[in-house]
Amino acid sequence: IDAPRVFGATTPLDRQTRIKAAQEHYRALIAKVPGSGPVRGVATFDGGIYAWRDNVGATSGKMYKATTAGWEEVSLGRKLSFTAGLVEIFEGQTIVGATSGATAVVARIVRRSGDWGSTAAGYIILSSLVGSFIGEQIKVGATVVANGSADVANTLPPGGQYETIEHNFYGKADKNAMYAVNGVGQAFEFRPGMFCPISTGTTPDAPTHIAEIAEHLLLSFPGGSVQHSGVGEPLIFDVVQGAGEFGFGTEITNFIQSNESAVAVFGQKKIGIFSGRDAASFQLAELTEEAGAFAWTAQRIARTVYMDMRGLRDL
Repeated sequence: IDAPRVFGATTPLDRQTRIKAAQEHYRALIAKVPGSGPVRGVATFDGGIYAWRDNVGATSGKMYKATTAGWEEVSLGRKLSFTAGLVEIFEGQTIVGATSGATAVVARIVRRSGDWGSTAAGYIILSSLVGSFIGEQIKVGATVVANGSADVANTLPPGGQYETIEHNFYGKADKNAMYAVNGVGQAFEFRPGMFCPISTGTTPDAPTHIAEIAEHLLLSFPGGSVQHSGVGEPLIFDVVQGAGEFGFGTEITNFIQSNESAVAVFGQKKIGIFSGRDAASFQLAELTEEAGAFAWTAQRIARTVYMDMRGLRDL
């Protein structure tokens, strides 16, 4: 009578050999994310899997989506800066270059400063671009609405470590988006077909951690800075429009959302709670100076856990 077989093997050694061969076979079928160096981050959004990695020369970062054909690079699109916004520009409108005749649909409009009618300034994320804007007046129909720059490509810098959240700040079903930071460049908002950098005005503009609190986007910056956007406006970091900044006194290593109006802030040397619902009520309170947390180790697994010099801790 033959001995019982596991995976077709007759001995433990044969079984281990067969398991290893199967693992190597299936591992070879998994395509690597193109580029060089480590994978900088992975996220799931809108039913897709996305990853970031430096290009072959490590001169820029690239964003990829997993497809049945392998990893496909995600186009980051182009943007156009504007000043002297005489007439408010709305998403979905078609803009025209007064000199070049270039046309594009406004996928995203960000007013960073000033007021519509005279001094509004910001940038436009373009879609369905035909031609190139050359630094000229921008029209909607026959009406001049602003002065525009030449359009430029959106890019990602090399390096960093990507951290993402998913949230709908606007309520409409088609406005759910992924928000990300990488520690080496600007934060950004992403929906399939639309990539929008978030310009906070900070120097350098390279947030390290990200969260959402009471419909505000929350970002951390080197030096212990915690900044929030205006309410319901994740792209706006203008104090006049409800944004603000708090100092934590130590480098920030993690954000963990505790509930809708509170975020646990972990630093190298202490832990705090950022809470409130708007610029008037937000506060950053110290929880403990006993110890901080290692970067990117905090996780919410029924309760919040993190790592420090003494091992695994429970908040």
